[in-house]
Amino acid sequence: MLKMVRMGGVMMTKRAVVLVLAVLLLSYLPILGDEDDSFDHQLEDLSPNIERVEISPDSNSIQDLGAPLILEGSEEARQAIAHSTIGTYTPEGLIPSTYMDYSLSLPRSDLALAIIDGQIGLWDSRLDILQIEGLSIRSTIPPSGFLIQGTVEALERLQDIESIVAIHDVPSGLMIHQSLRNHQSSSNFMVEVIGWKGDDMLRMEDSGLELQDSLLSTMDFLSDPWSPEKGVIWGSTSFDNLSEIVSIPSVSYISPLPSIILHNDQSRVNMGINTVENAFITGLNGSGQIVAVGDSGLDGDHGDFTGRLSGVTSVTPGDSSTADLSDGHGTHVACTVLGSGFRSNGGYQGVAPEADLYFQAMEDDDSGALYSYGINSMLNSAYNAGARIHTNSW
Repeated sequence: MLKMVRMGGVMMTKRAVVLVLAVLLLSYLPILGDEDDSFDHQLEDLSPNIERVEISPDSNSIQDLGAPLILEGSEEARQAIAHSTIGTYTPEGLIPSTYMDYSLSLPRSDLALAIIDGQIGLWDSRLDILQIEGLSIRSTIPPSGFLIQGTVEALERLQDIESIVAIHDVPSGLMIHQSLRNHQSSSNFMVEVIGWKGDDMLRMEDSGLELQDSLLSTMDFLSDPWSPEKGVIWGSTSFDNLSEIVSIPSVSYISPLPSIILHNDQSRVNMGINTVENAFITGLNGSGQIVAVGDSGLDGDHGDFTGRLSGVTSVTPGDSSTADLSDGHGTHVACTVLGSGFRSNGGYQGVAPEADLYFQAMEDDDSGALYSYGINSMLNSAYNAGARIHTNSW
């Protein structure tokens, strides 16, 4: 009797084990049966899923940008070289990187390229050089070069400047656009000849260094010469005349006549604006806001600002005009900020197409220079006119 009980216990134990195994196997059946459905679901998850973020204004929110991150480190010394468009100047000489006609490889007697010691600041060296009468630093050629113009006697005095480690001749080809340095065509072509800039950053018709020459003398080598503005001459010439033109001390550069083409309609693509708009959504359009723009001037009848001009004023002493006569930069900036897109049938709107515009014209119509009574005065007057946003791209 006792034996039968023990055998029965063994049999019940076997049945329990079988039952547990059955339960475990049944738990896998849904997975095995839905294998194809699970695979399809994973494929769907691979598709792009952009979560659009809504941006809403909160007039009661003031956010702290946090403490600035300050990093300390040592400043590396500059290399005593100068990378120019014709090659690299080293203390030993020029390592050319381009080919030019022999007539353009001859040095200009009024120019020199000085290599500055990398351990000495460029500004300190600049002040020492400008102590020499009859010299002008025309350009900085990074990282350690100065293009210097002057009389032969003044250029010789550069040897007395301790911060200068080398002085080199300057081929006239450096002052010519690379496409003209080995021009093969025998026919005439249009060029732009420009003079040096003075201390007021305006082009000059002479070097201003008693070199006894004039930019106007280049007209002798040009067909149908024309000067669109002071210090700039356009005309047609041949390659044979380039060496004569570029040898004139008042000439700072010769290039092919620029072709002006509008590409503003590509700015959205270049800046990736469409990508941003697909990721962010907002109802902000500038409505109820006055935006102040300080720039050259405004084309008042452009059309993109009709009915939204809060005010247009001149901030240039002695010039009450607000027209945009020189390059249209002010009108361009204003359209970027809040243009309605009227001129493009709504195709190209500004960032805030429903904001009002308060424009401050800064250009002197006679000279084309930009100046004003001062930035503080501009900000105060714009604020008093209701503007709370002020943009300055000049």
